[in-house]
Amino acid sequence: MAPSYNTMEMMICVAARYLEDGKTVAVGTGAPCAAAMLSQKTQSPNLVILFEAGGISPLLPQMPISVGDSRTFFRAVMAAGMTEMMTTCCRGLVDYAFLGGAQIDKYGNINSTVVGDYYKPKVRFPGSGGANDFASFCWRTMIMTVHSKSRFVEKCEFVTSPGFLTGAGHARPRGCRRAARTRSSRISPSWASTRRPSP
Repeated sequence: MAPSYNTMEMMICVAARYLEDGKTVAVGTGAPCAAAMLSQKTQSPNLVILFEAGGISPLLPQMPISVGDSRTFFRAVMAAGMTEMMTTCCRGLVDYAFLGGAQIDKYGNINSTVVGDYYKPKVRFPGSGGANDFASFCWRTMIMTVHSKSRFVEKCEFVTSPGFLTGAGHARPRGCRRAARTRSSRISPSWASTRRPSP
């Protein structure tokens, strides 16, 4: 008997399980938003969802069509703006960035801008929006996309949102936070000046 769900629905369900109750997650539209909504409605009722355009902790009634859709402000704790959202990320107050991308390489770099020459591309995508800020400044980045060889590439043709750039031992750009999580604390790279204890 064939399953009554498709691959993307399965990925959304699995991803929703990773979003812990009481944590904060900055999401884009599409599958990452669907996973955050599912998590909030099932296992993580205190999950704080943040949208690039300023919706903070809405109770999403339906899937928004964009990060600025009025649904991203429905019963929200606050209707802020993009400046407040990016500042919140820069201050280290957001646990997860949850993103998608057109290309993802083995170092976690994401391309959501262009395939081919930048000025004469084969394909031009919507671009970064807030994805670069989210990937650079949130404590952890989760990436979800359709599984295909054209999406998982050896090297991104354009790096919209940095992962570990060229690989192990390569420092992320100054100002970009990455941390490993342990039971007692978040351990940041040596150039990061903060160490935030776990709740």
